[in-house]
Amino acid sequence: MKPRHELKDMALEAVRHLGGSAHYMDVYKYIWSHYHAKLTTSGDEWFYRWQYELSHAASLLSSGPSRVLKNQKDDGCPSGIWALK
Repeated sequence: MKPRHELKDMALEAVRHLGGSAHYMDVYKYIWSHYHAKLTTSGDEWFYRWQYELSHAASLLSSGPSRVLKNQKDDGCPSGIWALK
């Protein structure tokens, strides 16, 4: 499993499923409820890091010229909310 690459896809799937905008905790809950088997069988190192990696993946998705998530600084998106551009 390639953590950030797959988590970026999972995060986008979750935000889309949750209506295009969601609090980050709801995104985490969605991913856990849909991918817990994959997360728990990916080894201890991955299991204990997935939330950190997901946060980093969201940062990548909300920065740069090809960003797909809104961010607080540039778009005025409320803190803790992940929203599609």
